[in-house]
Amino acid sequence: ARRSTSRAVTNALGGAERTRVIVLLAAVLALASADAATVGAAAIQLRADLEISNTDVGLLVTVTSLVAAAASLPFGVLADRVRRIPMLAGAIVLWGGAMLWTATVPSFGKLLLARVFLGGVTAAAGPIVASLVGDWFRASERGRIYGYIISGELVGTAIGFAVTGGVAT
Repeated sequence: ARRSTSRAVTNALGGAERTRVIVLLAAVLALASADAATVGAAAIQLRADLEISNTDVGLLVTVTSLVAAAASLPFGVLADRVRRIPMLAGAIVLWGGAMLWTATVPSFGKLLLARVFLGGVTAAAGPIVASLVGDWFRASERGRIYGYIISGELVGTAIGFAVTGGVAT
């Protein structure tokens, strides 16, 4: 049944290569939203470990989001002017480093700084992914394909809550 379902999905998406592209781009967006979900899901543990308040937890989420929103604008311009795949790959490497940094900080101030950096590098994903969809898929199917890809954000959020929820309890 699993193989049959996999074959049906691959056929519906237009073949193995297109399926890989869609899954990979969805995974990029999933990573971004999984990370965003971890702060809220780990709030109890963060408050205890770093001796911070609910306001501080809210500040972590807010600052990351605001920095990401501001950084999306220059990344959108760059996505139109430079090679997108190397830029996305570089952002993912920096992103991974920022996530490791976030996981190892000993204080709230350093965590806030790490989250600012993380917000900046995660901002690259949205404009680059949208631009790559425009490069690789026909106009008549872009909305549907982008819908599949953007569903990765919701899957990532669920994974972030599930993984962190198990740690924080």
